[in-house]
Amino acid sequence: MGEEKLQHLQVLQQEVQSIGQEFWAWREEADKKELEFFQRLEDISSQIQRESGAEDEYHYLQYRVDRHRDFGEPLP
Repeated sequence: MGEEKLQHLQVLQQEVQSIGQEFWAWREEADKKELEFFQRLEDISSQIQRESGAEDEYHYLQYRVDRHRDFGEPLP
């Protein structure tokens, strides 16, 4: 293999490495954005549950299910 071709392949290899580094930096940033997005959705969902009283009802039903499982109490 000629020296010129070897140098050309090295340049291509460096370009591939650069693209790989750029991709992984982008992917890391995208992962952070995705986490932020889902955290915001979870926060809003929790707020809706609190403000609508659904959270209290959920906890009450969970308590009743636990009592049924543990002590055989009838379900509502």
